[in-house]
Amino acid sequence: MSKVSFALQYEGAAVEKGLMSVRELAPALLAFGDLCDQANREVNGDRAKIDVKIKTFARGSFIVELIVGVTVFSCIVSGVAKPASQVLDVVKKAIEVTKALKGEKIERATKISDEVTQLTINHNHVIDVSPAVYELMKNPPAQRDMMQIVSPLKSEGIDRLRSRRFPG
Repeated sequence: MSKVSFALQYEGAAVEKGLMSVRELAPALLAFGDLCDQANREVNGDRAKIDVKIKTFARGSFIVELIVGVTVFSCIVSGVAKPASQVLDVVKKAIEVTKALKGEKIERATKISDEVTQLTINHNHVIDVSPAVYELMKNPPAQRDMMQIVSPLKSEGIDRLRSRRFPG
């Protein structure tokens, strides 16, 4: 099994004491799990299964450490599955693009190469993404999940959402 450990970190005055509404956090975490499933399908197809688990909570900002694990179905399906870190990179980039969109729609997507699609927002803001990220951005269930993950940022006192990797 390939695993990667990282945190989603919501920051701001509203979470300085380590408290966050479950009505904001729970839907965001569920959406994150769904988005990981969809990203894994884009990256690995049917070659691997993904599992997202919560490991710990920390004080000072609301940090949730998550472990994303990809299990390869080597006996069932031929082909090599991509590791959890590649699936997580797709998820993180999709969330980053969603934050950059700030509710706007993608005006244009231009395929630059087999590895890069350029997304244009507001005529002049351009973001380069991989084909897997672009497929997630077009997928309505993934769009809903990404919006749910960033929705706590609309709450008063929650200003930032960051992710960071942990060793191991």
